[in-house]
Amino acid sequence: EDFLYNLRNNFYIGNYQAAINEADSIQDSEEKSLFVYRCYIGLGNYELVQDEIQNDSSPSLLALKYFAMYLQDRSSYESILEKLGNLSQTELTAIVTSLVHYYENRIDEGLRAVASLTTIESMSLMVHGLLMLNRVDKASDIYKRMQQQDEDHTVTALTGTWITIAKGDQGLKDAYYQFQELIDKFAASPLLLNGLAAYNLKTDKFDEAQSALQESLEKNPTHPDTIANLISCAAFSEKTPKQITQGTQRQIRQLKANDPNHVWLKQLEKFENDFDSCSARFSASK
Repeated sequence: EDFLYNLRNNFYIGNYQAAINEADSIQDSEEKSLFVYRCYIGLGNYELVQDEIQNDSSPSLLALKYFAMYLQDRSSYESILEKLGNLSQTELTAIVTSLVHYYENRIDEGLRAVASLTTIESMSLMVHGLLMLNRVDKASDIYKRMQQQDEDHTVTALTGTWITIAKGDQGLKDAYYQFQELIDKFAASPLLLNGLAAYNLKTDKFDEAQSALQESLEKNPTHPDTIANLISCAAFSEKTPKQITQGTQRQIRQLKANDPNHVWLKQLEKFENDFDSCSARFSASK
């Protein structure tokens, strides 16, 4: 019997607190501890992870400690990558290394960190990186390998939704059924609800997208991706421009408070800098 099944799957779909609650009734093991600490990281409880994982712990546990340190202070990424590089390599040390690179928008380095691994989770991470590079073709090839290895794995199902949405072709409806099936099988989580919202935005169902995001916000009022997607969704609402601006500015402040390094904010900063640069050139040419 797989005693970690519910714990593991609640982690995969982003139901972190449910996973932690599930762990209370499971016998202690390193694998259990790894998933529990990953859930605490997902909830933003970085200090707890750093305090509880001792410096003489296993490489995988130390990788999570270093990951929590990095997420608490993103400017530490170079020293964190050095610490990770000094650990005996495990699947999780490679996954954490890849994630740090992804957070720093060093996608090629992130892909290299997991390129030699063939587990479902590591292949899913490769798909994620390739989609960030808009290489849907390469991502689809790896997804096929995941299906061959374990078609019923929750991570395989989640990865399939990313591929389907990225392709945006006639099979897009499949993403809706995939998300709905996962919600029915486990429970709605911010991760799944944001996926559902992404599908609805892709198919111009803006009210349904808004509804999914509001439900996600009720589950986690500080969830950065939910806030970012609500900002994007606001442009399609029926509110007045003044109402949209007020609401959006409030959400931007909230996003900055909860995740100042969020990719949406990075894009906003780039657009603002580009606009300022163009304005300066235009003014100088007058």
